[in-house]
Amino acid sequence: LVGLGLVPWTRLGLEKWLPNYGIACLFGWDLKVQDNLPGVVALSDELKELPKLPKLNTQSLLNNAEFTDLLNKKYSGYDILTYKPVAPPASYSNRKFLMVDESFTNTFENKVIFRKMFSDKLNIPDYQVLARDKLLKSIDKFKEIMNGRTSVVIQDEQLSGGKGTFIISSYDQYINCIDSLNKLSTNRLVVVSEVINQAKERSIQGCVIKTGVITGPLQRQIIAHPLLSNNAIADGDKFCGAEISSSDHESLIHRKATDTAKIIGTKLKSLGYRGIFGVDYLLDENNELYVIEVNPRITGVTPLLTALYSGENIIPFYLLHVLELGGYAYQITDDKIDPSGNGAILLLHSLNLTTSKITKLPPSGTYEIVKNGSLELVNRNIDINKIRSNQFIIEEYMPPNMPIKPGGRLMTMLFNREVVNRNTDELNSDIADIIKVVRKNIVTEPIIRDIQ
Repeated sequence: LVGLGLVPWTRLGLEKWLPNYGIACLFGWDLKVQDNLPGVVALSDELKELPKLPKLNTQSLLNNAEFTDLLNKKYSGYDILTYKPVAPPASYSNRKFLMVDESFTNTFENKVIFRKMFSDKLNIPDYQVLARDKLLKSIDKFKEIMNGRTSVVIQDEQLSGGKGTFIISSYDQYINCIDSLNKLSTNRLVVVSEVINQAKERSIQGCVIKTGVITGPLQRQIIAHPLLSNNAIADGDKFCGAEISSSDHESLIHRKATDTAKIIGTKLKSLGYRGIFGVDYLLDENNELYVIEVNPRITGVTPLLTALYSGENIIPFYLLHVLELGGYAYQITDDKIDPSGNGAILLLHSLNLTTSKITKLPPSGTYEIVKNGSLELVNRNIDINKIRSNQFIIEEYMPPNMPIKPGGRLMTMLFNREVVNRNTDELNSDIADIIKVVRKNIVTEPIIRDIQ
């Protein structure tokens, strides 16, 4: 099996179970071959000059003849795993692709369809659906949408990753929402819903398998954190990471999340879906859990669950996802879930307001903050199960000398401990301090284009 992506980091993990697993990508990485890492081939390592792809995505990569040649040369006969659905070009007609059917993405990730499908089965915040062309730039329309409320949430029906979601409490914010949606989306509908007071983000990962639906630990999501996310731009990724804690296991909230995830998973299974799905929730000030959306695919927390897997306590979701999508034979001999450890994944994005070039990044490996407050590389290990509690892992996402757009991901950080306050969900002060130190070790410069 070979996993495809722009960078290798998002495809890591399956080497835990598949000794011949490999990765093919656009950008290489800064690690040499290690016993516990898969083989990686990248166009950036093979060509002096990278091809100019129409879009930076897997589909454009697959359509590139040089990448096709590289894939056929290095991974001939391998089945191909993708993150999202793609349309395999004719040159791949003899290759088996493992991917979620696009119909599930179009249906279940659509916020309008999802609400209509489950509003009588799940606790979903009150909402109404509006045609986007009815969002007129007028104070009267603003007042009509607010309907006496101090704030509302307006969401594009299909955009994900926090894009296309706006909390509106003023006319200026309403106008900014309209302008941003016009820039980001051509979708026809929006959802206008009630704001959940003092909401905390939660999620859970499930997997539809041949014997039913399995679910994992509760996940505390970190969304639009100012130290991690570029909140000044509309199209930046607002997902900043998540934490998994043994203290949340089998709590009342976890049990409620599990119950609702199984309702959704059962529906997915009845329609023929197989593999990983994620469910997002909001937890209000009274500990009432609201279902917000479902993502029928690998999620942003899948890499953390995979990293924490040690063969004893975490379900091998990623492996099961592959086995189901590929139709491979397997048996389950132990279905217990006992996440006895803690862990977190944080995503650092570019805070620049214009596209810039990365000139310096800390190389991938295990780090700690030394007594003088500086960042110190301990070794090149990226296995979360091999670090001490005062250490953390940096995975260099975008390589140096590459352009990065505002809000683009710079790196991933992994911790084997809790990173957020149990009561407030705010980042612990020591974690915030670590992020600030890491940021000081990232250097970018503006890209100046000649004006013709």
